[in-house]
Amino acid sequence: MDLPSEFKTKFVNEALDNITEIEQILLELELTPDNNNHIESIFRGLHTLKGGGSMFGFNKLSEFTHHIETVYDLVRSGEIVLSQRIISLTFNAVDIFKKLLVTDEDILQTVSEQCNEIVASFREIVDLKKEERKLQQKENSVHDSSEDNLKEATATYYIHFYPGKNILKNGTNLLYLIDDLLELGEGFVIPGLGEVPDFNEINPKQSYIYWDIFLATNKEVSEISDVFIFVESESTLEIHKVSNTNLFTSEQFVKTLNEIASRNNPINLPSVKKLVHKSQSVNKTEFKSKTKGNKGNKKYEIDSFNNHNSNNSVRVSTEKIDVLTSLVSELVIVQEQLNLISAANQVPGLQSATDSLQKLTSQLRDGILNMSLIPINSLVVRFQRLVRDLSSKLGKKVKLQIEGGDTEIDKSMIDNLSDPLLHIIRNCIDHGIESPQVRNAKGKPETGHIQLKAFYSGANVIIKIEDDGQGIDLYKVKEKAIERNLIDANSDLSDQEIMNLIFTSGFSTSENITQVSGRGVGMDVVRQNINAVKGTVKIDSEKNVGTTITITLPLVLSIIDGLLIRVFDSQYIIPLSVVEHIFFKESLSLDQSIQEIVEFKGTKIPFLNLRKELNVDAPPPEIMQMIVINHHGDFFALAVDKVIGKIQSVLKPLGKLYDENKYFSAATIMGDGSIALLLDTNALVYAFDSKILVN
Repeated sequence: MDLPSEFKTKFVNEALDNITEIEQILLELELTPDNNNHIESIFRGLHTLKGGGSMFGFNKLSEFTHHIETVYDLVRSGEIVLSQRIISLTFNAVDIFKKLLVTDEDILQTVSEQCNEIVASFREIVDLKKEERKLQQKENSVHDSSEDNLKEATATYYIHFYPGKNILKNGTNLLYLIDDLLELGEGFVIPGLGEVPDFNEINPKQSYIYWDIFLATNKEVSEISDVFIFVESESTLEIHKVSNTNLFTSEQFVKTLNEIASRNNPINLPSVKKLVHKSQSVNKTEFKSKTKGNKGNKKYEIDSFNNHNSNNSVRVSTEKIDVLTSLVSELVIVQEQLNLISAANQVPGLQSATDSLQKLTSQLRDGILNMSLIPINSLVVRFQRLVRDLSSKLGKKVKLQIEGGDTEIDKSMIDNLSDPLLHIIRNCIDHGIESPQVRNAKGKPETGHIQLKAFYSGANVIIKIEDDGQGIDLYKVKEKAIERNLIDANSDLSDQEIMNLIFTSGFSTSENITQVSGRGVGMDVVRQNINAVKGTVKIDSEKNVGTTITITLPLVLSIIDGLLIRVFDSQYIIPLSVVEHIFFKESLSLDQSIQEIVEFKGTKIPFLNLRKELNVDAPPPEIMQMIVINHHGDFFALAVDKVIGKIQSVLKPLGKLYDENKYFSAATIMGDGSIALLLDTNALVYAFDSKILVN
C-alpha cells in the first residue's frame, strides 16, 4: 500500500537527523572505542533506520542497514571487537544512507555497486565470526569441561510471535525480524497459520501467519524482546525460558522439532514442556516468561506511541514559519499605526491598551523569529567529518574545536554558509596545517588545531576559523599573483591588499592540482557567497604561527527593534542592538573637526556626518545628535539631525535596483505609510575603516 507523500517526507527528515546523530556518535566512538553507550546508541539508530525504511517503502535502505546492524549487534554483545576497519566502513555506509533516501530508481542504481561492496565487507566480518564459532564448538565437543561451561552459559527459549493482522500496513518486513532473532544464537523456526478466512474474504494486505521459535542463546530476555521493539505494541509476543542449557545439543530435540514442522502440528506451552522433558531428563527445567498481548481471545495490547517515545519537539515546515512571520510582520505595522492614533488622540485607556498590545506583539514576534533560527552546531558534524577524512587522506593529524556552537542564525543563512565554511576548513587542513614531521621540526605539537568560534556582536554574528599552521607567506602570494597576471609586477600593495588577492578568481598558491586544491576555485566563491548575504570576510595571518579568517554576518531578521532617526527630511533606522550611547554636539564644532574625531567617555573616536555621506545640501540644525555605534568592541559615531525614538521595524528587501547602494540593506513601512531605509552600519564602518580607533 502506498503511503501519503507527506508521511515519506517526514520520515526522510527524521532519517536525516538520525543519520547525522549516528555520524556524530561515530566521531566520538572513534576516540573512545570502548564506550558501550555509544555502541548501543549506534545500534539503536541503525535499528530505527532499518525499521522506518521498511515501513515507508525505502526497502533498499532497510536491507542495506540490516547488514550493518548485524555487525553492531555482535559488537555490543562483545562477540566482535570494534575495530578501526568497522568504524571506517560505517562512515562509508553513512554516506550511502543519505543517497538511499530517494525514490529515483536511476539514482538508486548508481549507488547499488557501492552498497554491494560495503555489504560484502560487513559480511566478511560476520562470516569470520561464524567460522570462529564453529571452531569453538568443535573444541568444546572434544573437551567435556568446556561443553559443561557452554551449557551453563547458554539457555533455550520458546518464543511465540503473532504479529497481528494489520502489521503489513506499516510496511514492516517480518522476515527481517526472524532473521534478527536468529542472529542471537542457534534457532529453529516453525511457521503456522492463524484464523484464515474463506478464499474470497482473504485480504492480501493482512497477515494470517504466526511463528513458534526455539532459540538457544546466551543473551538476556530483554535483548530478545528488543528485536520486536517496533511491532510489540501491535503483536502478541511470548518469551519462555524452557531450559538452562542448549537443547540443540540433543539429537532427540532436533529430531522432534523436524517432525513437528513436517506434520504442521500446533504447538502450545504444555506441548513444549513435554518436548523439553523428553529431550532433557537430568537438568531441571525452568519456565520464565515475558508475555505481551493475548492471542487466545483475539485482544491485543496496543501501547500508546507516547509511552515509548517521549518527544518535546515538533517538526514544522519552513513554509508554515514563513506564513506566520509574514502575518506577524503585518501585525507589527498595524501596531505602529495604532501607536500613532493613540498618540494623536488622548482617549482614556487607549494608551494603556496600546502599550499592552505592543508588549504582546513583541513577545509573539520574538517567538516566531526564534523558530527560524538554527544553531551553528547543526553544521558541526559535517566539519568534523571533513577534518577526519581529509586529514587521514593527507597524512596529517588535525583536531577541530568548536566554541559557541549554540550561536543561532537564520536558516537561509545557514544554507549559504555551509559550503564557504567547509572550503575554509579544507584550506586550513590542506594549506595551513603542516605534516607531523614538519611540525616536529618547528617545535610544534604533532597534532594541528583548528578552532571555530561563533558569537554575537551587536547586530552581527561573528565566525572565526583559526589554525596554528604555517600561516600565509605574503611574498609567495604576491609572486603567484604576478605570475598569473593578476597584478602588475611593479604594484606597490599593502600587506592587507596582498592578503585580499587570495579572494581573486583564479588565484592559488598550490603547485600541484589535486582533488583537494590547486585549481584556483574556492576563496573567491567563498567571498561571493558571504557577500550575497550582506556579510564580509577578512584574513589575518602570521607566518609559522597561523591564520585567522573572520566572517561577519548580519542578523537576518525580518522584524527588528530599531532606532528611528531623521536626516533633513528623510527618516532612517539603525538596529538598536548596535547603539551604545546618544549625546548632543554643536554642528559648528563638527564642521570644524579636521580629522572628524569626537570625544566619547574620555576617548577620541571617529564620526561620520550622515548629512555629508547622504549628500544633503541644506543648512544643518544648530545642535546635532551623536549616535555611538559599537562595532566588535570598537566605537564610532554617526551625526544625525534628530533621534525620534525606538520603533519595531518590519524589514523588506530593496530589490535588484538597489544592489549597488552602499549604505542601505532594507526598507520598512512606517505606521503613516511612509518609507524608512535601514542603515547598514557594517558598510559604514568598512567604508571608513581607516578612521576607526580601538577604544
